Amino acid sequence: MIDVTRGRIINTIFPFVCVLVTTLTNASEEKKLVVEEVVVTAQKRAQSIQDVPISINVYSGEKMAEMKIERLDDLALNEPSLTLSAGLSPTSLDLGMRGFSSLVLGSGIQPPVSLVIDGVPLAMGSEFAMELADIQRIEVLKGPQGTLFGGNAVGGLINIVRNRPDDESIARVDVDISNDDEYIVRVIAGGPLGDNFGGRIFAYNKDREGHVTNLFPGSEKVGGVDEYGFVAKLAFEGGEGFDGLLTGDFREFESFTGLATTVSDGPQRDAAVGGDRVYNDPYTINQNQDTYGTLKNWGLTFEANWELSDSLLLTSVSSYRNLSNVTTLDLDASPASATNKLDMPFVYIPDSNISTIGDKTGKIDTHYWAQEFRLQKTTESFDLISGVFYRDFTQLSPAHLSLLVRADSLVDAPSMGLGVDEAVIESVLPMVTGGASGYLAIGLAGDSELTRQEVSVFSDLTYHLASNIDVFAGFRLHRDKVGLVQSARQAITPGSEPFFSVEPDKAIFNVIAVDQITSIDSSEVVNEWAGRIGASWFANSDTNIYTTLSRGFIGTGVDAGPTSMAGSEYLEPTTSVSLEVGLKTSFMDGRLTTNAAIFRQENQDVMVSLVPPGELAARPQNIGSIDSTGLELTMAFVATENLSFNASVTVLDTATRDQIDGCYDRQTEAEGCNIDTDDDGEFESQSTDGNSSIGTPDLAYTISSRYVVPRLTDSVNGFISMSYNWRDEVQYRVDANPLTVQEAYGLLDMSVGITELENKYSVSMFGKNLLDTYFAAGKTAGENTLGRSADFTPRQGRFYWGVKAMYSF
Repeated sequence: MIDVTRGRIINTIFPFVCVLVTTLTNASEEKKLVVEEVVVTAQKRAQSIQDVPISINVYSGEKMAEMKIERLDDLALNEPSLTLSAGLSPTSLDLGMRGFSSLVLGSGIQPPVSLVIDGVPLAMGSEFAMELADIQRIEVLKGPQGTLFGGNAVGGLINIVRNRPDDESIARVDVDISNDDEYIVRVIAGGPLGDNFGGRIFAYNKDREGHVTNLFPGSEKVGGVDEYGFVAKLAFEGGEGFDGLLTGDFREFESFTGLATTVSDGPQRDAAVGGDRVYNDPYTINQNQDTYGTLKNWGLTFEANWELSDSLLLTSVSSYRNLSNVTTLDLDASPASATNKLDMPFVYIPDSNISTIGDKTGKIDTHYWAQEFRLQKTTESFDLISGVFYRDFTQLSPAHLSLLVRADSLVDAPSMGLGVDEAVIESVLPMVTGGASGYLAIGLAGDSELTRQEVSVFSDLTYHLASNIDVFAGFRLHRDKVGLVQSARQAITPGSEPFFSVEPDKAIFNVIAVDQITSIDSSEVVNEWAGRIGASWFANSDTNIYTTLSRGFIGTGVDAGPTSMAGSEYLEPTTSVSLEVGLKTSFMDGRLTTNAAIFRQENQDVMVSLVPPGELAARPQNIGSIDSTGLELTMAFVATENLSFNASVTVLDTATRDQIDGCYDRQTEAEGCNIDTDDDGEFESQSTDGNSSIGTPDLAYTISSRYVVPRLTDSVNGFISMSYNWRDEVQYRVDANPLTVQEAYGLLDMSVGITELENKYSVSMFGKNLLDTYFAAGKTAGENTLGRSADFTPRQGRFYWGVKAMYSF
């Protein structure tokens, strides 16, 4: 196997090496070669990336299209500082940077990485599952960015800048076809609309067959996508220094997903799902319920700029966003049903007579509006940005869960983490017919309304102390008022008649032995702050040496699930302090740029939402602190007029501190399960102090190259692009379960094509994961529920190829 793999690598790389050697040999000495300047808005004003005292990596829209980086999970595989773990729903993405990540399952817990689109910070992680097309650039800002961008940017921030209308007319069609039955059509049109107006519209449709086979008859393949949407922009100039940009966007998304059990938790599952036929192939599952997520999302943004004078600019950004997200899960990950339990310990039932949302596990309806005013003053002595920000957020999230639980499964997890008192469970167990093999029926239903009113004031000053020295400082004061109104019902009864009966895929609670109704109506007000202070020394025209001390925060967390408990529904904000020292410089007369940063960062009161072993419901909690020390390095090299290289490296040393977690399934005392937290005489917890941060590799790097083959004809150039992405092994669970470790892997991608010199048309062929290296986009575990280990199987985990074509009219 090793020899075969080595041969595949050599056969893939050898032609590229030949091209490289030939090109360097024939390199022109006459033409001035420099790395193209990159302009960013990381500090909410246009600057050269080399002048910004922040560790940044930038991806142009052209490069992303060429290498088929279409979603944030694609970006995470190409950006070493960024990590992404898949969630139970296809719209659930957990982003991380600098070791700060979380297995967030609760809708009220905010991510540690912020996503900003055209100046608007998005409030929901489910909005991150988007199509990245018609993009001008993406800026990946590393470390706390709360001074200018607010909360939830403690690990970093992704700033997406979409293309705007301009003076040139465009009418273009893009088509992508791949061998795994993906079909994408994109249409872009725009240009001047009179003397003072310009417009641009981008529309797309994506249809992809699933890549995971579900053996259950009549089930959908897993991983497929059906998506369409558009982005429309209208720009205008009003005279006297005024201009405006109105943006509207819409998309509708549906995708089927499902966890692939890779390690069995018992003979019942073996018999139910088909044993090794499923466990040995992460692209095969056997589940009777289609797990899927749907998302309908639209928004409006209006940006207005007034040049009050040559040095004073007033900017207003107003936005409204609306989001509807529906999720259905198969929580037993098997073909078991209420009418054919297959002796499974847990059996999930999608609908019940106590559900308020039918056969859905969860539904989230969200709307929010935001307003930012900022004033920018630019002089020879200083640059100053000051502003105010307000966001009003409302989220309605009804949820439902119905289960049949075998009585003997309740011995080790009597409350199942469902917020049900153990004494209540035990009072019903004697009524169960069939003894230990009989079933208990449990139904949960809840309706939650979560509100947030956020207001903040901020100011950031860069003072030019000397011609080659800048000092800078910024401060943001943030007030967060959070409210939760919730009603929840817990129905518990024996899982047999006359207490309980079933219709196809529907639980009927006829006589409820225990019917608990709880409610919460509470609010919390929290004041937090972010800031930074530092200095830059421009040693020469090509070198910037800087240091920054910064602080950021993640807003108040809320347990808004149906098992939330009054008095513990709010979590403390996470705070972060970072010290960064960086160098940005160039060599070889500008042909080689090198940007490096070393940092030390500490996060306190880290928020995660975890599913304890043997349980089903997520428990949000603060888990102590995470320390992170690292090096970030990016390089760009123009080897010849036609050949260029890029490299990015992230090296991290992360550790959790002051953290006690539950033991993983079947963990022994010798393996560290040696803490009795509830004084019941049994060990159920462990210390994970010093463990690496979840989902975070110690080493990640990306090396890419692009070679232009000039003048294949009088009007056509060719190109070859390659990239190799490496990730060290990672642990995906806080409890350090050895079965949820993803081993190190490397991915090789390639794109070959032709482009008409005036960009009239282009055709290319791409190959992703050329070495066919499997990896999981996330791993989890659940004794009696999902198996001892289960994989989130990504499309990118195996080789696929396709063709891209573009034509401009």
